[in-house]
Amino acid sequence: MWMRSRSALVSFFTAGLVVASLAGCQAAPAPADSSSPPADLSSDTATTDAEVTNDPVLSKQICGKASAAVVKSTLGFTVTEPQESFDETEIECTYRAVGNGNSLVVKFRTGQDAASFARNRRDADSTGMPTTDVDGVGDQAYATAEEFDALVSNTLVARKGTVQMSVTAPATIDQEKAFVKAVFASL
Repeated sequence: MWMRSRSALVSFFTAGLVVASLAGCQAAPAPADSSSPPADLSSDTATTDAEVTNDPVLSKQICGKASAAVVKSTLGFTVTEPQESFDETEIECTYRAVGNGNSLVVKFRTGQDAASFARNRRDADSTGMPTTDVDGVGDQAYATAEEFDALVSNTLVARKGTVQMSVTAPATIDQEKAFVKAVFASL
């Protein structure tokens, strides 16, 4: 009896998932017009997360602002050009080390303000790795550090206008500040 009820429940939930999946289906958006430049992220008009992540041209331009050359000049790492990935809330630029060097990850969020930045910081504090204030970069900034044996990896999170950027790398906070400032200057 119990096995029959369990089988019925599994069938019921499977059918529900199929219906829910189909209900969420929609037509793909039209391709972005790459002939016109994307909106300026530093403008007073906030770009929504959906607008940024649904526009692959814009995301490539954001990762391009944090190029391998900028990484080399500020952090001292020799890396490949960034590989991008994005979802509804974030654009991620992942760099692979060249040779025996260091790799890093840079993330961007748009549509951010002081309140959302404070929420993100509280979330970071709640993981057990306390944050510290960082001055001199963007409108707001904080940092955290993690140790893996002898390797220390710092994360610097900064907001300038409506753009929040984070960089995680085995670099000093001062190096990360120089990197974030260079990228923010190009937005």
